[in-house]
Amino acid sequence: MHMLLINSLLLAFTIEAIGATTTTASMTTVTVNSTTSNSTTSPTTAIDKKCEDVLKNCSKYLSTICGNLAYRSLMKTKCAKTCKLCNVTCFDKAKKCSEWNSSGFCASNFYSNEVKMKYCAATCNLCEGDSKNTQKP
Repeated sequence: MHMLLINSLLLAFTIEAIGATTTTASMTTVTVNSTTSNSTTSPTTAIDKKCEDVLKNCSKYLSTICGNLAYRSLMKTKCAKTCKLCNVTCFDKAKKCSEWNSSGFCASNFYSNEVKMKYCAATCNLCEGDSKNTQKP
């Protein structure tokens, strides 16, 4: 059942991509400087100015695919409004961040802030501003 839903979602994306109308979202690039004891990096994050769904039937995927971490970037592009992924720049990429935090991951000096930021930024409280999203949509 889940695979059928994913296949229909990908088919819907393909059909809309072939269609006559094209939707483009305007984007702004924000540069955030972060420093660790080992190095300094400047990751760039794109933030949507306009939050909308590209697909017409995004609500159909709300209960299944919106919450699936494997499809997060796809849903942020196609169903951002429905999946509540607008302007979320800081979030956990790993599924087990809460469990890892309980085991000391966030407080550990063994892992650099870069590693913590890469996998569990929200859970480890490494987000700046209001762009934090600890829950999976």
